[in-house]
Amino acid sequence: CHATERAEMYPGLGLQQTHAGLWTLLLAACVDPSAGVAFVQAPAGRAALSTLRIGACPLAAQPRAGRFAGGALSRAECRSAPLDRRSLLVSGGVAILGSGLALPARADVLSGTSVPLVPELAINQLDQEAAAAIDQEMRALADQGVHDDTVFTFRGGLLSRTSSEGALTYLARRNAVFFGETHDSSDDKKLAVRIIRQLERRRGKVVVGMEMVQQPFQNVLDWYVFKATPSKGSDKVLFEKTEWATRWGWEFESYLPVLHYCQQQKIRVLALNVEAEVTARVRNKGLVALSKEERKRLVLDADGFLADCLAPSFPEYADSVLRPSFDAHLKMGMFQDDTASFQKFVENRILWDETMASAAARYLYRNPETLMLGLVGGDHVKTGHGIPARIERILENLGYDNARTASVALNPSWKLYSNSKKLVALDKVESKSSLLSRGSLLPAKVAREEGWGGPPPATHHPFSDIVWFS
Repeated sequence: CHATERAEMYPGLGLQQTHAGLWTLLLAACVDPSAGVAFVQAPAGRAALSTLRIGACPLAAQPRAGRFAGGALSRAECRSAPLDRRSLLVSGGVAILGSGLALPARADVLSGTSVPLVPELAINQLDQEAAAAIDQEMRALADQGVHDDTVFTFRGGLLSRTSSEGALTYLARRNAVFFGETHDSSDDKKLAVRIIRQLERRRGKVVVGMEMVQQPFQNVLDWYVFKATPSKGSDKVLFEKTEWATRWGWEFESYLPVLHYCQQQKIRVLALNVEAEVTARVRNKGLVALSKEERKRLVLDADGFLADCLAPSFPEYADSVLRPSFDAHLKMGMFQDDTASFQKFVENRILWDETMASAAARYLYRNPETLMLGLVGGDHVKTGHGIPARIERILENLGYDNARTASVALNPSWKLYSNSKKLVALDKVESKSSLLSRGSLLPAKVAREEGWGGPPPATHHPFSDIVWFS
């Protein structure tokens, strides 16, 4: 079973050349839909995978064993020029200008070739003392439970108190749940473990996706979970072989509760993020810097990706969500304060989000009974342009039936109410645009199935569906 999971690979997609030209983004008139979160939902659905076809090729073809594939950099390139991960942290929205961008066309088949980027790792020796310490840490988190937590749900622009049990029931009926964390908060990771534990008990099959590890290092994560003995030695190997210090940079020890739990429970950890070598080039030159192979590998739903960039709400999203992050990077001296720099920042961010959403959607498509639990930065889950909404769009465009995702903000600042006002206004723009294309409103049929009496509510609150304080 584990060998089959490790055979997961990225598809090779066809290409078509498109020229972006000058894009005019129009803001539509606003509507004010009824909003809310229901804790009694239709089960997360799926298509009949045994008969589903994309183009002329059956999706049920067996994947070849090996590592993630497609247009990957060589090992030597991966290891060249140390990069500070935080210096490459860029956030979303795109303004692609008329230099032309080759985007992958609709895939004919989900397939690809395998390219090992990291050598096989030996099984480390048992460290009894460390194993006992890890077990004690997990027991302490389990004893803490979630019943004393404070949990809210958004209803329109208002926060409503709910129970942890109600929130867990809602989340367990999704295809994917993404936790928005603060990277320097150890409390957020401990809270994530406790929620993951409860959702695993309810769903059984779960996989944990992490923004913190880049896709070429998937086999290191597989070794850590399925082969390595829990110990300080295996933690050290994971830290070194994923090049955590230069590719991510945030404190490794604060993420250990999540990694230890997955290692003990044999829960697969999925590397979601695009490699730093790619984001460095996009940061400097924009999306046109991507090679054909990289576009094939990173973007699963090219048509949807393009439509997302052209959505009337996108300029507001870039201003409300991405501009504050860009300003923070300006203070650190990482960008120049000009329009071109912000454009590259935005292009890099949407590639980042689309890559993580594509990796998650690809895994869910092949493993429809599994609940995807993602751990990413808080901004990555916000609005209809965040990762959860992107996953729904990708799955729906692939023919997946009744895709459902949710977002959880972990211990956010109490300023979240004032911070969310802009996002609520943005949600009205997204809701209006959804009347013309795929957007943030549930279809009327689904609304009836889930028992809504009035107009269907927004699929996602622009800040997060659930706000969870430990």
